[in-house]
Amino acid sequence: MQNSIISYSASFSQSNLIQSLFWHFPRTLISWASFNLLSVIIVVLVAVYMFPKEFKEKRIRIFIGLMIGVYFTFIGAKIFYFIINGIYSLLNRETFDISTVHLGKASLGLFFFQLLVTWVLTKNNKNGITFLKALDYFVAVTFAGLALTRIECLCVGCCYGRPLAGPIGALFNGNHPTQIYSFVNLCFSLVVSRILYIKRRNFPDGSTYFGSMAVYCALRVIIEGFRADSVPVLGSITLAQITFLLMAAGSIFALVRINKRSAV
Repeated sequence: MQNSIISYSASFSQSNLIQSLFWHFPRTLISWASFNLLSVIIVVLVAVYMFPKEFKEKRIRIFIGLMIGVYFTFIGAKIFYFIINGIYSLLNRETFDISTVHLGKASLGLFFFQLLVTWVLTKNNKNGITFLKALDYFVAVTFAGLALTRIECLCVGCCYGRPLAGPIGALFNGNHPTQIYSFVNLCFSLVVSRILYIKRRNFPDGSTYFGSMAVYCALRVIIEGFRADSVPVLGSITLAQITFLLMAAGSIFALVRINKRSAV
């Protein structure tokens, strides 16, 4: 078990920087779990503490709703992993081992189930928390939480990049530091979402979420081109790139539709 997980993290996890901080495996596992837990705690606590006054809801109910949302989005991510890898295995006539589930690929399903869970939890809410208003507010803390998970990825060596020559590649054992690329993307998207949210009275509900998601997904398409662990489906084009391209297009479509509807 130890050898299989170490080999899955690939050559990136063998860099001197990672070895000096988290090696051997038990320490790596502890660091992974710690950052994962830390990201969830920060997202939930910040979201509960800073939720808008227009949400006429008790903090304890916000907290419970967030915990339910976090739980089911992670479950949804696992389901998405089974679906995409099952289809890929069938098309390529390969064996799909359902015992090896890694959240790196499964994270593609997080946003889909986030929308579903948010819709369910806000469907009958009578305290000012509509579906679009909830998305607008919580997208920033979602980006913050995911940014922390990228530190986690850097520690354990998952989500690693393709070979890279030069001084940057040498620093990261000859690979693109795609975890850092993703971290910067998430921080930039967080800033965009906060700017849009501060100016939300100038835009219809949903503009903050879909606007910042369009930015995040478009940049993620580029970053995925440097990933070495993505699933190729159309030559060098990966499943992740297609997914985030569709998500970017969907976000732009929703943004245009929302603004047209508000203009009527």
